[in-house]
Amino acid sequence: MSVLIAIHNGVEYFPACIDSIKGQTFKEFECVIVNDGCDEETSKLLDEVCKSDDRFKVIRQVQTGLTKALIHGMEHCHGSLIARIDSDDVAVATRFEHQVGAFEKNNDLVLLGSEVAYMSAEGILCGIRGHPRTHAQIRKH
Repeated sequence: MSVLIAIHNGVEYFPACIDSIKGQTFKEFECVIVNDGCDEETSKLLDEVCKSDDRFKVIRQVQTGLTKALIHGMEHCHGSLIARIDSDDVAVATRFEHQVGAFEKNNDLVLLGSEVAYMSAEGILCGIRGHPRTHAQIRKH
């Protein structure tokens, strides 16, 4: 499994994102981080992450924006599955385990999402957003 992140600066929230990835119960992954023209402080942080865990690698590029950075990053992913996470997101510790398990149980599955809990900078839950779950709900959405 590959985890794909694109970042353009963001030292404030990125450490929590990385900690949540390192803390996953499913440990067999690579994490491809696209440095989308980050400043020196963020670039240094990305280098430190890679030095401390060889599952993480940084792809450097000039800033192109999120979509192009993700496309470029996908070219460096080697897993049979790709999990996306934004650089300011935190994943529940069992996210990858549940998602990989869902793909293993259902050969027809091609895409999988998750609910989102919105948190304040202080860690206070502000709300939860679900996603459509059935084919009919997806078509309507």
